[in-house]
Amino acid sequence: MYAPGDVVERVPPCLVLVLSCNGWEITTVEGVGNRLDGYSDVQKRLVAFNGSQCGYCTPGWIMHLTSLVDKNLNMSELEESFGSNTCRCTGFRPILDTIKSFAIDASPEICQKVRGIEELNGCSKNPRNCQRKCSSNSDCSDWSVVADVKKGGPMRFDYGKHKFFKVYEIEDIFDIFRKYGVDSYMLVDGNTAKDISEVMALKTYDYDQNLVLGANVSLEDCIKIFKEASAKKSEFAYLAELIGSIAGNLMYKHKLPRYKSDLFLLFECIGATVTILEYWFYIAKSEVHLSL
Repeated sequence: MYAPGDVVERVPPCLVLVLSCNGWEITTVEGVGNRLDGYSDVQKRLVAFNGSQCGYCTPGWIMHLTSLVDKNLNMSELEESFGSNTCRCTGFRPILDTIKSFAIDASPEICQKVRGIEELNGCSKNPRNCQRKCSSNSDCSDWSVVADVKKGGPMRFDYGKHKFFKVYEIEDIFDIFRKYGVDSYMLVDGNTAKDISEVMALKTYDYDQNLVLGANVSLEDCIKIFKEASAKKSEFAYLAELIGSIAGNLMYKHKLPRYKSDLFLLFECIGATVTILEYWFYIAKSEVHLSL
């Protein structure tokens, strides 16, 4: 059985609820580099390649690329990873050249351009290292609703008729169902409410003769797991987007049948089954075969 540890992930802020951020260490584009502390390699290279945009989109490109520069990806892999960054207001070519300049197989032309950029080396080989830590004396009690809440048991926030719960164990989800009912609720992972994004039991995976994936395994990690399984076991060779999850993708397909889900199509083609826990009794399970 495999479970994720403390890893750095990029997330789209428009999909992340602030109540989900308890226990997170968040780095923004200003933490990657800024005017006072100096800019990172990614920031300086984007400017040098004339890839800066109007200002609203540029931070997204920088944060996305910063999360990838130490993963030893080739040009094709880097280009594919930016499929969700859709703004092209100043032309995509210089931005793409910047992205490819961090590839392990960057072309000689791009490498030559990189060598011509003055003062390229930053203070750290890892552009996402943030040397300046938040002050321990800062007081956020006047605005933060989660500042003094420690990770542990379920968290609850009330907003009029709506309640938000953050849980860490599968049992907690069903306890809430039993107490408040299931007439109107949403399970939130990537937010595409009950926040189940940190239920580690739903992020695990395992394989022997079958490959078993937790419902909260991200689509990005799912692809990595497919590659890992296919490399280690020949019977999985046939297997060889950010915070979206398997469960979220399949539920969206369930609610909106016309939605074109590549994941659903893949699972249907290989005869995958979905194991569902019954809310009224945590142990009870049922299996559902996917079909078009």
